Amino acid sequence: MTPVVQRPVEVYDLCRTSVASPSQWEGRVGNHGSIYIRYRWGRLTVRLATAAGDVSAPDTCIYDEDIGAGTVDRLGGFLETDQMQAMLHAVCHFHGACSE
Repeated sequence: MTPVVQRPVEVYDLCRTSVASPSQWEGRVGNHGSIYIRYRWGRLTVRLATAAGDVSAPDTCIYDEDIGAGTVDRLGGFLETDQMQAMLHAVCHFHGACSE
């Protein structure tokens, strides 16, 4: 799936919430939204929600890509933060360091 955003989402206060498999990050978008990024089973997904929204709802997904398909790590679940940010450079613009 190609990204459905027209321009990168501005991401602030990124925090790695799981270093094990799956790799997960959460952060803030704008003043009233949140972002959830996960790498599991070879798929990298990005979901957005408003303050009152639920990031697990189907219409919140803005990116879903099987990045493990072309690698030995087909069922991968671990990514370093810098790898994730590099892969999502067209989808997200990350401000500041990620707390881990």
